[in-house]
Amino acid sequence: MAKMNKEYDDELKALFQQHKQEIPDNGFSKRVMHSLPAGSTPLWHYGVIAMFLLVALIIIFAFNLFPSVDLIVGKMQLNIEIFTQTLVSVLLNKYFYLAMLAALSVVVLYSIRKSQFA
Repeated sequence: MAKMNKEYDDELKALFQQHKQEIPDNGFSKRVMHSLPAGSTPLWHYGVIAMFLLVALIIIFAFNLFPSVDLIVGKMQLNIEIFTQTLVSVLLNKYFYLAMLAALSVVVLYSIRKSQFA
């Protein structure tokens, strides 16, 4: 399949080369490039925005402007603890390693099979 694509590519390149037509530019491209606006937003703008967001978050937490934030943070901490405990119990389970070994074997066999037919 790759060999056929290469042949078609070569034929297309030859066809386009035969019928190539140069169009006089007369400085059009240069005028267009000079009329375009300057580059994108300077990087320091993003730094200033990030700094203002950080200050805003510090003020919100320092003065407890949104009491519901404490509730959300508390629930997030609880969820993180539950996730950590679950992750540790899964990693200590012997079947987890057998499943990982099986998955790795499948990936290796697939890559070997794929390289044979390439």
